[in-house]
Amino acid sequence: MQTVASLAKRLDMGAERAVEVLRHMLFEVEGVETVISSEACDLLIDADEDPSVADHVRDARLKERLKAEEAAKKAETRRKAAEKKKAAEAAKNAAEEAVEREAAE
Repeated sequence: MQTVASLAKRLDMGAERAVEVLRHMLFEVEGVETVISSEACDLLIDADEDPSVADHVRDARLKERLKAEEAAKKAETRRKAAEKKKAAEAAKNAAEEAVEREAAE
């Protein structure tokens, strides 16, 4: 693994510019001395060769995030529905038991 600065130097790109490009592609980069993954290295090289790659990567990562957020929201909705169903079932059972106790008295 290498830092943003070392890769930027190899690419003949400014280190700050490399940080900007990586952040644009939604990578978490603190600064020029941040160690980056091999995926980030490859994408930075691709973006250096073709700047439109950065936009495509950003769009894909945004879609991925949105999809994950929607899945989490659906899971939360299902969990809440299951809780409500369980609570309603418990209330129904409690009511039936109360009726049975009254009938037994």
